[in-house]
Amino acid sequence: HEAVRLLKEGVTIIVFPAGGVATAPKGFGLARDLPWKIFPARLIQDARASVIPMHFSGQNGRLFHLVSGPMNMAEREGRVAKFVGRASLTLRTSLLIREFARLSGKAI
Repeated sequence: HEAVRLLKEGVTIIVFPAGGVATAPKGFGLARDLPWKIFPARLIQDARASVIPMHFSGQNGRLFHLVSGPMNMAEREGRVAKFVGRASLTLRTSLLIREFARLSGKAI
C-alpha cells in the first residue's frame, strides 16, 4: 500500500521484477534472471504508474555465483530446509555487499 501511495505522489521507485539478483544457474556460466514476480505488474496497474524499462549488464564475481546458483536451484526444487535457505540468503546478501564494494568507484 505504501508503494502505491508513493507512486501516486510522483515518487520514483525502482523495482527488480524478479525480486532478486540474477545468478548463474549452476554456479558457473552467465547469470540468468530469476522468474519474474506478479507484484511489479500489480503495483504498476494499481498506481497507474509510468514505466521506464532498464537493463543492467554485467556479472557478479565467481564466489557470488558459486554460492547463489546451487542454492537457488535447491530452493526452487524444495530441497533446502527453511533455516538453510535463510542462512544462504544472509550469505548471498553479504557477498552482494562485497560485490558493491569491489566495484565502488568504477564505471560499470
